[in-house]
Amino acid sequence: MTRITITHEELSAAAELLSALAYPVRLQIIWLLAEQGEKSVNDLADQLNMDQSTVSHQLRVLRQTKLVIANRRGRHIFYQVSDQHVVHIIRDAVIHANE
Repeated sequence: MTRITITHEELSAAAELLSALAYPVRLQIIWLLAEQGEKSVNDLADQLNMDQSTVSHQLRVLRQTKLVIANRRGRHIFYQVSDQHVVHIIRDAVIHANE
């Protein structure tokens, strides 16, 4: 294994990312967006059978940690996964948890 130096700031950023992923509903949102492409808050709320305000709150956290991107079109905001790294993290975590 190649040794790399990781700074305290980098570890703090990683901890913030993992903290944002520590809620099953956030994992579900990211997974849905990865599988189905961009969705509005209402689309996600319908698919998750949750209130729109609850989904909006979770999306706000994911946006603040740059895990999802918001694109406004008219009066609607559509969300998508910012990159595939987070999808790989989730997939690997699920595999690891079920070994």
